[in-house]
Amino acid sequence: MTDDLSYAFAAGVFSRERVFRLGAHALDWHDARHSGSIAYADVESVHLFSAYPPNGSATRVCSLRTRAGSRCVLKSKSARSWGRIEDRAADYGPFVRELLDRISSAAPQVRIFDGLPTAAYIGQAIALAVVSLLIISELVQVIVDWRTGSDGATTSLILMGVLIVPAVGIAKTVFRGRRRRLSPESLPDDLRAVRLSAHT
Repeated sequence: MTDDLSYAFAAGVFSRERVFRLGAHALDWHDARHSGSIAYADVESVHLFSAYPPNGSATRVCSLRTRAGSRCVLKSKSARSWGRIEDRAADYGPFVRELLDRISSAAPQVRIFDGLPTAAYIGQAIALAVVSLLIISELVQVIVDWRTGSDGATTSLILMGVLIVPAVGIAKTVFRGRRRRLSPESLPDDLRAVRLSAHT
C-alpha cells in the first residue's frame, strides 16, 4: 500500500467532485476550488450509518469529527447529473476501512459508532409509535365489531394489514438504527475488504 490511495465523490448535482487521499499522517482532500486536510490524530469520533432513499439502495456515510469541531463526510454514492447517481460502494468500503485503521492507530481514543443520526432515529421512533397506535386502534375496532356483529370488522382487518407492512419496515429501521459503539475489529462486513482502488 502507498500513502496516496484515493477516493472521490460528488455530494450533489451542484457539488464539485471531491478527491480524498490517504496521506502518511492525514486525510487530504481537494476539489476544483478548495483543498484541506484532517490529521488522523485529530479525529475525535467517526459516525458510520446508511441513508435509505424512498427507492434504490442505501448510501453509506462516514462522518468524521475532529477535536476542534470540524466535520468531513464521505459517501458511497456520487451524483453525476440529474437522475444519475453512481454507486461507488466497491471503492468506498475498502477506502474507509483503511482510513479507520489509520485513524485508530494515530488516535487510539477515537470513538467509532454506527446507527442513525439522532434526529432521524427519533423521527423513525415517532413514526413507529404512531403506526402502532393506529394498528391497536383498528384491532380494538375489530373486537368491538365482532362482539356487536357489525360488518365493519372486515374493513378494520384490511386497514390493519395495510398498516402492518410499513410498521415492520419502520421497526427494522429503529432496531438496526440504534447507536452502538464499535471497535476497529467489529466494523460492518462491507468495511473489512483489503482491496483499495482509486477513483479519478
